[in-house]
Amino acid sequence: MQVFAPAKINLSLKILNRREDGFHEIETLIAPITLCDEITVDKRDSRIGIEFHCDDPSVPKGGDNLVVRAANLFFETTKLTPGVSIGLKKKIPHGAGLGGGSSDAASALLALNELFETKLPGEALAKMGETIGSDVPFFIFESSAICKGRGEQVAPMKLQPALGGLSILLLKPAFAVSTAWAYSRWQDSREIPRVWYATQEFAGQSFVNDLERPVFEKFVFLAQLKTWLLKQPEVGAALMSGSGSTVFTVMRPNADVDVVAKRAKAELDPELWTSAARVLQGATLSSQGKLTASPTGSWSRSLAGVALQRRPRVFAIQFCDKTGADLGGTNRFAFVSIGAITEAFRIHDLHHFQRACDAFRSPLRQQRQV
Repeated sequence: MQVFAPAKINLSLKILNRREDGFHEIETLIAPITLCDEITVDKRDSRIGIEFHCDDPSVPKGGDNLVVRAANLFFETTKLTPGVSIGLKKKIPHGAGLGGGSSDAASALLALNELFETKLPGEALAKMGETIGSDVPFFIFESSAICKGRGEQVAPMKLQPALGGLSILLLKPAFAVSTAWAYSRWQDSREIPRVWYATQEFAGQSFVNDLERPVFEKFVFLAQLKTWLLKQPEVGAALMSGSGSTVFTVMRPNADVDVVAKRAKAELDPELWTSAARVLQGATLSSQGKLTASPTGSWSRSLAGVALQRRPRVFAIQFCDKTGADLGGTNRFAFVSIGAITEAFRIHDLHHFQRACDAFRSPLRQQRQV
């Protein structure tokens, strides 16, 4: 079985107070995004127990790994004899505030529940996940959500529709930030002058993060990165995600993500890790390869559909003059895609096709052949 574990961004994060148990009471709006780790889960002979492997050598392999902890907890709870092989392909960076480890653990629980047909409800899986990490229950419910308590109280919700159509740019320097350290410094931290910490309003959404204050105080580059991003004309909002070290931007309509990413590397740090993404709204993948709204609000099936549809798709592109006459065979080309064509892909490529049309100053006629 193959499943995907999406990253997340915190669109808002407010710290209310420090609790007696050492955690902090928070209220945060979290959205899953299209950047994903990939997990394969297969049944094996019970003599091997839980077998785990990962393509990233820096990821711990034993009991400290959140996927292994999730698998152990699943078999302990269900009283089943463990016999499973789990493979993890990492794309979400560590210590980035993107929830990669928590998402991997949640996806492992969901996959094991399906593979072994235990039919545990989401609430039971979330309760298991709560003992692994505060963000794990969020990923169990497969939806944007308001999370309260220390993050384990999850209330799924729909985001503003405008946000789903905009590109997200993720930017992360080489260093990581410890979540525990960031929270421990919150109460005594101070703001850096001329850095914007106040709430931003864009695309019908409010953006604010109370952890920027302690993190920016020590990691000044992140404050500089956010300040620089807010000055870029393509950027609608910029915010640190979680405890960092990723800063994300919500781009304005028709803005070119690649241009801003290249500019950031040229002007700030050539070693910046960058990735373009979109917010995952409730969607499923139709037989035509289009993302459509799901009545359950779940986005997991849309990701699974991308993995399952691995057939080639050919797009024949033909340029015509304004009368509709063919400009000739030399002006035709074909684009071959292996995998599903998602709505985000269509929007991205339509943008580039439109730019090409402007250069030719003639309409573009697209024919699709599968």
